[in-house]
Amino acid sequence: MRSTPFSVEKAFERLVSSPYYWRKTGRPQSQRRRLLYKLTKGETISLDKRRALLQEAGWQIQQPEIWIAAS
Repeated sequence: MRSTPFSVEKAFERLVSSPYYWRKTGRPQSQRRRLLYKLTKGETISLDKRRALLQEAGWQIQQPEIWIAAS
C-alpha cells in the first residue's frame, strides 16, 4: 500500500495532530501539544525543526528539493 505524499507543512501538521504518529518520535506529548498550539496560532516553526521531527517519526523524503540558480 502506497502512502500519500504530503508537503512538509501538511506532513508536520499531521504529525502534531496525531498522537499515533507523534509517539514514533519518542518525545513527550506535552511537546506535541505545545507545537500544535503554535501551529494553530500561526506562529513560526522552523523548517529544520519540522524536518527533524518528521524524520524522528520515521517519515521519509520522497523527492529531494532541487535548486537552480536564477538567470
